[in-house]
Amino acid sequence: MCINCITIELSGKVDGLEPELLRVAKLIHSGKLKPGDIDAGMVKKIAGQLMNGVFKGYGKDFDSKGLTDSERTFMGKLQENIYVFSGFKNYHQLAETTLLLKTDDGKIRPFNDFLNDVKQVNETYNEVYLNAEYGNAIASGQMAQSWQDFENNGVSMLTYQTAGDDRVRDEHAILEGATYPIDDPFWSEFYPPNGWGCRCDVSPSISDKADRIAKNELPDIPDMFRNNVGQSGIVFPETHPYFDVAKEIGTKIIEQVDDILPAEPASEFMPENITSYEKSAGIEIDKEIFNYLSEPTKFTQQKGGAYYNSNSKVVNIPNDERRQKSKWVAESTVYHEFGHAADFQNDFQKLDSVKEMMSTYKAKYKNDFADLTSKLLAEGRVAFKSGDFDTAEQTTSVLDTIMSLDKRYGAGHGYKVTYGGKRMDYFNVPGMKEAEFIAHAFENRFVGNPLFKKHMPDLYDDMIELTKKFKPK
Repeated sequence: MCINCITIELSGKVDGLEPELLRVAKLIHSGKLKPGDIDAGMVKKIAGQLMNGVFKGYGKDFDSKGLTDSERTFMGKLQENIYVFSGFKNYHQLAETTLLLKTDDGKIRPFNDFLNDVKQVNETYNEVYLNAEYGNAIASGQMAQSWQDFENNGVSMLTYQTAGDDRVRDEHAILEGATYPIDDPFWSEFYPPNGWGCRCDVSPSISDKADRIAKNELPDIPDMFRNNVGQSGIVFPETHPYFDVAKEIGTKIIEQVDDILPAEPASEFMPENITSYEKSAGIEIDKEIFNYLSEPTKFTQQKGGAYYNSNSKVVNIPNDERRQKSKWVAESTVYHEFGHAADFQNDFQKLDSVKEMMSTYKAKYKNDFADLTSKLLAEGRVAFKSGDFDTAEQTTSVLDTIMSLDKRYGAGHGYKVTYGGKRMDYFNVPGMKEAEFIAHAFENRFVGNPLFKKHMPDLYDDMIELTKKFKPK
């Protein structure tokens, strides 16, 4: 695709980021989001927008028909780079935001005043800066696809082309007409894009004769753009200023990104109509959850409760008032119910690792469950009254997990059901304790739960690691 033949739309603004800002502002203001932490929800949205730009330029995405294994692998590299970049970007945004939390005399500022500053910082990072980054993602996607076409079609000689108008930068104009073999090191440093908003292109040469530029006449290209995205699979190299952090901070950011990086492509069993739920709920689902399915699973949005029916292989999630009030529960319900589907299709609940973990933590927290239940119920009531529905919903997930470990405590599935012709407590039905524990583990893995991590951090981390070891049949 020729860069000069299309108009790059710098529409980098992320839709649906406003609720994330309010949520993050509350976390920072309350001290729950610590310096050095990144926010998974914001990172996913920013990375998703940049990946949309890459896909637009590349002309394909993970769901495109006829995608080769090499293309899929290459797109995975692009995605990993975008997510890491978004993590570092988010780190700087939150670090700058946190500095505005206190007044000059060290007092915590009123929340509404702080929120206004949060929005201003976000405007800089996720409107002004993101516009340029989005444009670069599109251009990089185009040039990555072009490079693959050159290699696949056996092109041996390439020629550099500018847009040829009065907007071309002097340093790019120097490169006009430069012709080098495709395997020449020149293309590792001067392959477009060579700057923010660069419109330069490369095409197969009509001549088999090189037309080189003297080394002392080569232009000074910013270090960040001395990269061939088609070779490296890197859109934003480590020379970008966002990556300029202390080594230990960089390591921590990458570790956090690893926990939210989606594994694409999604399973063949991903329901096609899941995208309609994403759009109506204003969320983006981590498609890796569908890689745990081993059978076709239908997705419906009928009124009533959310559930997985193991007989009909149907997951139902209504986009009701509850899910409209809380983006967190709108997203977490997908991981919870499809987590049930994955569990029942693969017998995860029968694994020794699940039973052993539940037994270990039931014993560890047996003297704390009563106190934890009281604290969580109180936090949930306060959050609900204040309109913080995400936090209110998160408390219910922790309480239900506690109940799966010891049904005398917590809250959630504290009702009776009919099983084998008898009425019995839900958690007395064989396999139900394990099933709910696993479903909440998938929630923690894919959407996160700050309340869970706050009250039982060791169990929270171990549940996430547990899901990473699950393998579908």
